Formats: sequence, C-alpha cells, structure tokens
Amino acid sequence: MRKFAAITAGALGASAVLVGAVAAAPQPAGKPDSGTIHAATTYNSGGSQYAAGNVSDKMFGSGAVTYALKVSAVPNKAGTFNLTSKPVTQWFAGGSLSGTVKATLVVDANANATATGTVSLTKGTGTYKHHSFKGTFSGTGKVGTGVYTFHYTGTYR
Repeated sequence: MRKFAAITAGALGASAVLVGAVAAAPQPAGKPDSGTIHAATTYNSGGSQYAAGNVSDKMFGSGAVTYALKVSAVPNKAGTFNLTSKPVTQWFAGGSLSGTVKATLVVDANANATATGTVSLTKGTGTYKHHSFKGTFSGTGKVGTGVYTFHYTGTYR
C-alpha cells in the first residue's frame, strides 16, 4: 500500500505543480508561467490517494497544493501506470485554482518513478475567479518514500 501511495503521490504531486499558476488580473492572450512542486502522500481512503505539498511559482511566489489520485492499477512492481487527479487545488495569497491532472507514471526495477502529464485548472476563487491555467509537467520520485518533485510550464489566463 505504501508503494501505491508513493507512486500515486508522485504522479499527482505534479498535478499540484500545475495548479500553481494563478494571477490577480485576467490575461486575455495568456501569460506564460512555470514553477516547482514538492509533494508527498499523506493518506489513502476510499480508493484514492491524497497528497499535499508546497509550490514555488514564477509569477505568484509560494503556495500550497493538495490533490486526490486514482490510478489505473495498483503499482506494486515496475511498469507504466495511468493516473488522474481530481481535484487538484493550489492556494496562493489571493485565492485558489482547482482542476484536473492526468499523468503517466513509469516505475523502474529500482522503484524510481518518473511522471509526465497535463494539467487543467479551470475553477478559481478569490482574485483568481474566472481564471485558468493549462500546461504540462514532469517529475521524479522514489516509490516507498512517497516524496516527489515536479516542474511545470503553461499558460495562465
């Protein structure tokens, strides 16, 4: 179960990374943004794995992220796994953005995990209401520790 949590957290920690893009004013043409997320699994419940972490965003500074993961299969050995996180929520001083992350997690024979995917944050609160972020991410972690680092890039609107 710890492997499942670690793998899931890793793949969707990336989702957290992606959630970090938020701004105080609308950008009709979109504005490029990027950042880094550090996340870890906190617990498992009801077929989902929950994770939390911090984000460092180029435009918005420091924030927090949470997400709930569902995996296509329990990753208990090397292989490729499809992950979906809904919701993924990222908070900054002015409010939050929430949405969905889809990822592919690849685990090698040494329990090293690599995640890549897309993020779509379309529901904002506070000063981020009616704003969105869409982008891609990649990250790495170690199955068993449940700790992952993700890097994201995308467009904030």
